[in-house]
Amino acid sequence: MDNPISNRLDVFISSTSMDLAAYRLAARDIVLGLDWHPVAQEYFGTHHLPTVAACREFVARSHVVLLIQAFRRGEVPSIEAGGDGVLSFTAHEIADARRLGKPVLAFFAEDTWPGKLWEGNDEGRAWVESFRKGVNRPAVFFGWEGDEYGPYKLERFKSLVRQELLRFVLELMRKGELGASDPRAVAEAPALDLRVAAPPPLPEEPYPLLAPYKHPRTFGGRDVEVETLSTLLASDRMMLLLHAPSGAGKSSLLLAGLAPRLREQGVPVSLERRPCDPGLAQRLVEDLLQLPAGAIVRDADCRGFADHVRRAREIAGRPSVIILDQFEDVLKRDGGRREATLARLGPLLAATARRLPGQQDAACKWVLAYRHEYHGEVVEWLQDVLAEARRADEKVDVTDLPYDLSAEAERSHAWPVPVLGKPAPGGASGSSALDPFLDAIAKPLTLDREPGMPRYRIRFEGNGAGRLAAAFARARERRPEAPLVPELQVVLAYLLERGQRVHGENVVGVPEDAAALDVLIDAALDDHVRRVLK
Repeated sequence: MDNPISNRLDVFISSTSMDLAAYRLAARDIVLGLDWHPVAQEYFGTHHLPTVAACREFVARSHVVLLIQAFRRGEVPSIEAGGDGVLSFTAHEIADARRLGKPVLAFFAEDTWPGKLWEGNDEGRAWVESFRKGVNRPAVFFGWEGDEYGPYKLERFKSLVRQELLRFVLELMRKGELGASDPRAVAEAPALDLRVAAPPPLPEEPYPLLAPYKHPRTFGGRDVEVETLSTLLASDRMMLLLHAPSGAGKSSLLLAGLAPRLREQGVPVSLERRPCDPGLAQRLVEDLLQLPAGAIVRDADCRGFADHVRRAREIAGRPSVIILDQFEDVLKRDGGRREATLARLGPLLAATARRLPGQQDAACKWVLAYRHEYHGEVVEWLQDVLAEARRADEKVDVTDLPYDLSAEAERSHAWPVPVLGKPAPGGASGSSALDPFLDAIAKPLTLDREPGMPRYRIRFEGNGAGRLAAAFARARERRPEAPLVPELQVVLAYLLERGQRVHGENVVGVPEDAAALDVLIDAALDDHVRRVLK
């Protein structure tokens, strides 16, 4: 290229002005947002050359020409201005680009463009049709989104411009004309397709010990809660707040329950359990989309992040679901680090909260999960998620982003996760706790490694699983708010350790007497405490 690329691209914006002023501004904003340089007639300032010659000079200096063409011919420069009395300024610019070997990214308005913005006579319309055909290169078509410019206008058009500019950059990188080490070169390379999440491997053991379940086929007792969450996410609110006591099983419900259910339904899902760590935007997008090698999605570029999320929605035809588990880790940080983390997180949420053109919903749904004692702080933060970003030393551009994501703004709603064996809010109060505990114990043992060969060579003697489930159902009646899942995991590990090996199978015995079983459970818990304290 005549103009070597160092740390920025010079993008020449070519279009008619009267009918496409807002679209020119939108394209300019996208170029600036990528930290590149927009070039257009309105930015030339005073110049010693005639207008057409000045345009030719600026086209020559640019790396790419961005053509936006609707159905108006536009101004035809006079002989004095360097024209020929026939070609419009736009036609001259494209002819110069072709002569100079400059790449042209063409954006053509669709036929649904308002009639008032078409040429008013047959000759003018024929000229426009001939010009569009004469561009002779693939074009991206955009629809009418209004003739006013503002923060919520032209979202679809902006997304298209950004996508095509980034595709162009990626091609330069592949040709070696732009270094992949340059952060501006790889900033948000275009997402091409959805990422298909590989199913997790079945665990070696059926029951985790004081850890969340991760596989849906070993996770039992929560079918009602998973169905409830799916229903809640179908509402028009963009954010769902899950809170419960520590150990109630929020992470298991998300990892092994909700996320697999959504993926089965074709919903793109990103689940993050380290919301404090830098690089969050990159990890979330990589969960949703197959990014080209070297592509970078920066935490500080909330609008670029939102563009990727919108792209995932376009491909899937439905909003993605982004889950931030253990969100209390953000709020537990000391003052400065907490504010810095919220200053990164808030703009990411806000940028995705804007309604999509022609849609009733946003590009994604968010799920925040945390311990119930932090619920008040989360609700307060959602009333202005941009407060920390505005105060941050390294300010992120949050102009015109929605800041109130609270329930009062009709953007969020909350659901307290019930402990295992307790009816969900609004559920039947007389339902038994026995079945959920029994399902949690028995479900993993129904899996086969191959036909007729159990995955886990474990067998409860007699109705031992039922007796153990009954014991925990009684505990639920005595302690209606206790998590009990960690206790169940400890007891299961204790019983398995003491099971008898019979023909390669671990046969687990459970006392038939309820009082003796309660004593065994207490012994298992005491044994675990002693081990931890050693």
